[in-house]
Amino acid sequence: MTRRLRRLVWLVEIAASVMLACAAVVGVLLWYVNANDYRREVIAAVEDTTGLIVAIDGKVNFSLRPIPTLIANQVRVANAPWAQSAEMASIARVEIGFSPTSLLFGRPRIAHLGLAGAVIRLESDRLGRANWWWSAGGSSIGTGVQQPWAPDIAKLTLKDVLISYHSGGNARPTTIAVVEGKAQLPRAGRLTLDVTGHYRDVPVAVDLTGGPLIDVIADRPAWPIDATVRGAGTTLELRGTIDHPLGAGRKLDLAVGVIGKRLGAINPLIGLWLPGIGPYRATARMTGGTGHYRFDDIAAQFARSDLGGSLTLQLGGARPRVDGRLTSTTLRLADLSGDVVRLPPVDDRRVFSDWPYPFDALGAIDGRVDLAFDRVVTWPGELTKLDGVAHLSGRLLTVDPFQARLTGGTIDGRVDIDARPRPTRLYWTGKASSLDLALLMPAFGWSEPPTGQLDIAADLAARGESIRALFAGVDGEADFVVGKGTLPIRGFDLIAADLVQALLPWAEHGDRTQLNCLVARFQAHNGLATSQGLLIDTGRITISGAGAINLATEQLDMLFNPRPKDPSLISLATPMRMTGTLYQHYTTPDALGLAARGAAGLLLGAINPLALLVPFVSIGTGSANPCVQALHPPATSQAVSPRGPVGNALDYVDKLGRSLLRPLWVKPW
Repeated sequence: MTRRLRRLVWLVEIAASVMLACAAVVGVLLWYVNANDYRREVIAAVEDTTGLIVAIDGKVNFSLRPIPTLIANQVRVANAPWAQSAEMASIARVEIGFSPTSLLFGRPRIAHLGLAGAVIRLESDRLGRANWWWSAGGSSIGTGVQQPWAPDIAKLTLKDVLISYHSGGNARPTTIAVVEGKAQLPRAGRLTLDVTGHYRDVPVAVDLTGGPLIDVIADRPAWPIDATVRGAGTTLELRGTIDHPLGAGRKLDLAVGVIGKRLGAINPLIGLWLPGIGPYRATARMTGGTGHYRFDDIAAQFARSDLGGSLTLQLGGARPRVDGRLTSTTLRLADLSGDVVRLPPVDDRRVFSDWPYPFDALGAIDGRVDLAFDRVVTWPGELTKLDGVAHLSGRLLTVDPFQARLTGGTIDGRVDIDARPRPTRLYWTGKASSLDLALLMPAFGWSEPPTGQLDIAADLAARGESIRALFAGVDGEADFVVGKGTLPIRGFDLIAADLVQALLPWAEHGDRTQLNCLVARFQAHNGLATSQGLLIDTGRITISGAGAINLATEQLDMLFNPRPKDPSLISLATPMRMTGTLYQHYTTPDALGLAARGAAGLLLGAINPLALLVPFVSIGTGSANPCVQALHPPATSQAVSPRGPVGNALDYVDKLGRSLLRPLWVKPW
């Protein structure tokens, strides 16, 4: 070792010894000093350094372990003259630990600040003044005139601390209860914070890294933040910058990410009503501030659904307002409540699900949102390419215009959902075109559905909280038209064939019947849908029908009166009755219809024995497709040519049969 190096080591050892000796002397002095004798000096030093007006009502003493520490009890800090509360803070116990070397050289540096049992009130007024602007010299607290002063704290610990923040004179402050916390608050370095506590009575944990504390206190722009908040089964991540973090002109530019088990669990944290969907995850870019925020590049997934788009959120009114555009590749309405819609179980034997729709969500917000969904999974089938404009105000949702595709066809019109009364009211005025029956009818329990394309024109109103309840309370009118297709009724055309031909071994027996068209009009009142006219036409037979469907119980009772197109000597064209439920139904010959025909035959046979066959003889309708006439009736009535004795007899039988059957189909329940 050279002489110069040995001398340097010797000087360092001497300096260290001197420093330790001085620290020991200071420690001994502090040990024997009665801190209460210097209460005024302590208060004056704090006020001169920070600008705060302080009162110490409890004891003041010093401790040497582990570092020189000033301990004050029952400390009160005065608020700004314009503030709502007289005190900015009241603290049961304050511990200020100083760096030993800083007591000897330069300005004392706080190595540790501990607060226990504290209530801290931070607030700003409408002019932008903040009560935390501490100005050295103590003359301008809360005025914002002088350059704010920030402490230089190596370590901060909190225990049982209640912090409230009142921004810009708003009516409701934000309150956070800190159970335990620790932080590093260097004057020039990055701020770190790790706390656990309660926000709106919900346990939360915050892990935050930010810019220098002086930038927060001075309310400067572009303060960097990297924070993770955990609570209510949710993890929220925020990364970006905040302009004027605690001031009235606060502006955000943050990348936001959130993941959780159930979205509704965070409602107490954000003060909104959100459905209990989940599990979920979402990312977005959040900008704006002072109660007006914008979310761009939204990418959300919940359960088996997804949402995207951009939204603006405006706070401060009676309800938050949301405007913007939402897109989705797949949206399952069942996912909006966190439940799963299933087909009815075997023992339920119901078509309409009693799964409740989340209509309560309509009361959470107001706004206008454009909708563009590729696929919406709901009952009775999947809607694709759904486009609409949703207006929501005061629990009234209107989607107008509304356009979507269902089973290859289109649906358009207007939908209104009014959740202001209970039960909820739903209205639909519109039409559906070219719906594929083969894809649509399995939802109604048809294992062998008909084929063809269905058109609907409807003006309906319903009330209820589920599909089952809505159908049970439906009112209005609907027209149904089906073009060419097939009907899944085995041997359907046999009722139009001669009995002799049907018994021949080479007679054709088909499993499906060719359908030319079907037209029907139903009028519903309180869930009872009554037929106002029904006509089915096949290549060999035309069927008129009447009856009713009780949508509350899903029971049906329909009567079909067949008329063959070709003259037949002996015909099985007898009335057919469809009974059962929408889930399981049966078609059988109507016994009363057969009895009516038999009674008319006996009456005519008493006059002429050959007339016994008259009721079973049909001259046919003489029309290839009567649905055309049903849809487009002639402008003026035309005289009907006489049909002769046989025709008159059939008219008499028809009138007699209808008069006997009418009470059965007008109101079967």
